[in-house]
Amino acid sequence: MYVSQCLLISATVVLGSSSPGHISFVQRQAALFQTGVNGNSESAPSTAKKATCEVPLSKQACKDAAKAYGYTWDGTRSWSDRLPGCLKTKLDNHINWNFNEAGADQHADQTAFCAHPFEGACAGLYMGTPPSDHEPAPDPTEYGEALKALDLEAVKADMVELLTKSDACWPADYGNYGPFFVRLAWHCAGTYRDTDGKGGCGGGRQRFEPERSWPDNTNLDKARALLTPIKQKYGIGLSWGDLFVLAGTTALRSMGAPIKEYCAGRIDDENGEKSLPLGPSEVQEQVAPCTGEPRDCQKDSTSTNLSTTTLGLIYVDPEGPLGDPDPAKSAKEIRITFSKMTGNNDRSTVALIGGGHAFGKTHGPCPHKDEFAHARAGLSPDEVFGNDGSFEKQIPWKGLCGTGHGDDTYTSGFHGPWTSTPTKWSNEFFTYLLNYEWEKYKGPGGHWQWRMKDNANDERIRLTSDIALLHDDAYKNIVIEFAQNQTALDEAFDFAWTRLTTNGGEWSPNKKCDEP
Repeated sequence: MYVSQCLLISATVVLGSSSPGHISFVQRQAALFQTGVNGNSESAPSTAKKATCEVPLSKQACKDAAKAYGYTWDGTRSWSDRLPGCLKTKLDNHINWNFNEAGADQHADQTAFCAHPFEGACAGLYMGTPPSDHEPAPDPTEYGEALKALDLEAVKADMVELLTKSDACWPADYGNYGPFFVRLAWHCAGTYRDTDGKGGCGGGRQRFEPERSWPDNTNLDKARALLTPIKQKYGIGLSWGDLFVLAGTTALRSMGAPIKEYCAGRIDDENGEKSLPLGPSEVQEQVAPCTGEPRDCQKDSTSTNLSTTTLGLIYVDPEGPLGDPDPAKSAKEIRITFSKMTGNNDRSTVALIGGGHAFGKTHGPCPHKDEFAHARAGLSPDEVFGNDGSFEKQIPWKGLCGTGHGDDTYTSGFHGPWTSTPTKWSNEFFTYLLNYEWEKYKGPGGHWQWRMKDNANDERIRLTSDIALLHDDAYKNIVIEFAQNQTALDEAFDFAWTRLTTNGGEWSPNKKCDEP
């Protein structure tokens, strides 16, 4: 019904006295109109049931909006004069409304932003990353009923098609968004911590602060934007949390990973409040403090619920503790963090690290000097939207290296793929890790990373947190097993991925699962 191409700057919706007392999510999203009689529904006679759509909704959305309140749309679509910078030709037919919970018979003033004022920005950017930092979510009953009717097989088919449909706004590495979507799901679900049950992909809170501005989530605003057409098509029956996990799971399956089951039913949240304990925030400082300096939060690991070594990262610093490329020290941090995340045992830990790194690449080359390293990716969503309205001239994670995308993408500062087949499932990560000698070097992004000592020109890399698996006896034994036995890796990764992506959040009693 709606697309996040444009968010209202300051629209007013007038609900007549005949409006229903309960405003459903669908009605809230659609009710962007007012009666055509003196612009005031309260003065309209009961026979006057026409409405003027005040913003550039699609024709069908305007009809639906009017119908939701018992009106007939009069066919008019007018533009607000308070949409600075909007390109009207690009915004036609597209809208996303962040509803302020005003009751019936009241005005609801909104503050939001035109979502496509910048040439080249992904069309769904501000639907996947709302500038207002909140968006109404359907109540669990509404969602549950819509979930019952959701055609999960149709969603999966659309997702498969999207994977290889590269968009110029964010070109797919190797022509396939699979690795990108795996990262999206992993970083959404990997927030869960077994210590206190906080985090997880349930709630879809990666769209909001603080998660969306974590350094580890740099550029994932584009992944969420690319998924918005599917969200738009299937509506409230497909929650954001379900969408993110489905994107990653479908990507894994399409690239050959044997993930047996996917389940939908994660109930969305309307803001990131439940992520505040993950930090950085005052709430986190109270319930899960960092016990050392900012990059050494597990200094006293037994005295905090926090699972990461660094706020804003999913688990450990891939360069090594405090940027020191020491694999043995990294292995110790990995065991602490992964055990706190989902209660992972060593087998699941190794499967997730090596299985996840079967795909994709890291992004880090940049012509800027080292002193500008912190700014190479551009401003975070919090820096863009959380200031004084200057977001009208900026977009999150814009990228300051060349074009900012494609071969010029800057995300983590590391650079290179892990395997020779970055869109195909295999155990190559483990075989090469085990069978070749790796040496550390400074990559083009200025960070320590590792290459094959006897083949320095090979683009394949390892991170210190990868090499760490050889510097712990228990981890190394599992590396050997997975290098020799693909089936063992298949089974361990399937178990670990399913557990990772189903922890945390609230689930609908109408939860539904599939098999590939």
